[in-house]
Amino acid sequence: MYYQWNGLFTGETYIKFRMPGNDLATFITNSTIGLSQGKSDAFTPGHQHLPYRENSQLDMNHSYYIKSRMFPDWYSPTITNRGKGFILWQGPNSEVYIDEDSSTVYLRSIKG
Repeated sequence: MYYQWNGLFTGETYIKFRMPGNDLATFITNSTIGLSQGKSDAFTPGHQHLPYRENSQLDMNHSYYIKSRMFPDWYSPTITNRGKGFILWQGPNSEVYIDEDSSTVYLRSIKG
């Protein structure tokens, strides 16, 4: 899935795709955006990547993302079991989240 919006000097791109589980390591290693060299955050049942909910109790063992009103409905990089997260700052700022259980990759690229 793919969605992009653009404004004057700004914009975001959202991508979601699935691949066979045994291809995830190859995807990371061969990534042209440098995933294998970047700093990653490993997610587990004890350290999940969850949507932030206003007025909710935050567990500091987890990582949270704020769901922008610009997110397409299908873009939900929630990881509650095995996965990885990458924040890349070269070029456009990018976030890549990989849910290893469903073999789903989420990419968000921010311009401006």
